[in-house]
Amino acid sequence: VPYYFDLAMDKLQKKYPDAKINRVKTAQGGTGFQWGLQNCESLVNAYDPDLVILAFGMNDGGMAATQTKANTKKMIDAMYELKPEVSVMIVSTMTPHTGSNWDHTAIQQQEKQLLSLAKTYVKDGKAVAVACVHSVSKAVQEHKTFNDYSGNNINHPNDWFYRVYAQTLLQTLVGYENMK
Repeated sequence: VPYYFDLAMDKLQKKYPDAKINRVKTAQGGTGFQWGLQNCESLVNAYDPDLVILAFGMNDGGMAATQTKANTKKMIDAMYELKPEVSVMIVSTMTPHTGSNWDHTAIQQQEKQLLSLAKTYVKDGKAVAVACVHSVSKAVQEHKTFNDYSGNNINHPNDWFYRVYAQTLLQTLVGYENMK
């Protein structure tokens, strides 16, 4: 199953065939913010990215939304310290299964906190956006059961919802109209 990041980058490359899109997936499954904070500097230095996609929170389900915002801010600040012109895409986490022991209130608030954070950078002229996967997953729940779009029936997407993640990323990066 292609990862949502690859699906999105494949579509961008197809849409813009002359663009040079180099992609590096540095994510480590099962890790959370602590891993991201520890490795942010070395990864930015190693790959010198133009765009960084931050998708943390899925494995930090009990974390308060304000802490998610603070951790994300630390990573973004570290990246801007190393590479002031980098663009950042934050991906909010999908809604976990209602039967999980995660703090669902915190998960709902995370996207709002991330949107608020992005606005502070945009005011300073930085390119930071949020792909609102949480909102999309809430909308999907109005028509499908959680099992229909979860890969592990707890907190991760299946192959179909990976495509929804990719579409959400693309819409945030270039807009729906530009992908037709």
